[in-house]
Amino acid sequence: MFDIFKKHLARRFVERCNHQYLGNPKCDENNVLVHATVVKGKISMNLLTQTSRLSEWFENKRYTLPKINANITDFNTIKTFLDRVRGFYSSTNMEGTEYRFDYRLTYGPKEDDYDGRELFERYFYPAGLSRVVD
Repeated sequence: MFDIFKKHLARRFVERCNHQYLGNPKCDENNVLVHATVVKGKISMNLLTQTSRLSEWFENKRYTLPKINANITDFNTIKTFLDRVRGFYSSTNMEGTEYRFDYRLTYGPKEDDYDGRELFERYFYPAGLSRVVD
């Protein structure tokens, strides 16, 4: 019994350490929620996964969660989704700590990297950045 407790405690410690430098714990084991793309100033976003907690929260608020892998290009729709994710974070606030999702970014020129990170890192931690070369 004690060995099981030690393993659980060690796993939780590693999880906390992995996000310690970021400041907030992961929302889910598969924590990369969106893939954002900013190329030549055009922004798009795809939802990569749905956690049960996020889906339930959206449903309770009567918000529509985008379909997985649907390419969203309308900036207002993207911004609304991001603001709702921030609301979800507030609802997860336990002991002064909010959970936080990760995101991946694909970008074009240097200014696209800046614009994408400026927008999405207000809501997510980066889990991968890749540049598109013309």
